[in-house]
Amino acid sequence: MLGFSYRRTLFWGFVTYSAVFFMWTVLSTYGLSSGLGAQIVGYIVTFVAVWGATYSIGTTSFLDAIKYGAGFAIVHIALDAVVVLPTIGAAAFYSPYVWIGYAIALLTSLLAMLYIRLRSPSSVPEIVQ
Repeated sequence: MLGFSYRRTLFWGFVTYSAVFFMWTVLSTYGLSSGLGAQIVGYIVTFVAVWGATYSIGTTSFLDAIKYGAGFAIVHIALDAVVVLPTIGAAAFYSPYVWIGYAIALLTSLLAMLYIRLRSPSSVPEIVQ
C-alpha cells in the first residue's frame, strides 16, 4: 500500500460507478428498475463494487479509507451530474435513495479497510513460547 492516490480514486470511482450504472441499465431494459427491490439490488451492487475497489487498493489507513470513500462518492455524484442530470433533471438528486447510495460508497471503504486490517498477519497476536 503506497498511501492515497487521486489516480486510483478516479479509476476505481469510475469502475464502481460503471458497475452500478450497468446494473440499472439491465434492470431498466427488463422493466425492473422501480420499487424497493431494485433499490436494494442497487445498494448491494454499490457495496460489492466499492468493497472490491477498496480491497484491491489495499488501504489499511483509516484516513485513506475515508479519502477513498469520499472520493468514490464524489466521482459517483459527478458522473450522475454528467449522465443522469441531462436526461432526468435535478429531480434525480432529490431522492433520498440516491444519497443513500452515495453514503454506501463512502462507508463501505471504511468497512473494507477494517476487514483488511483484521485479516492482515500483523493484527494476529503471536504466541510466545
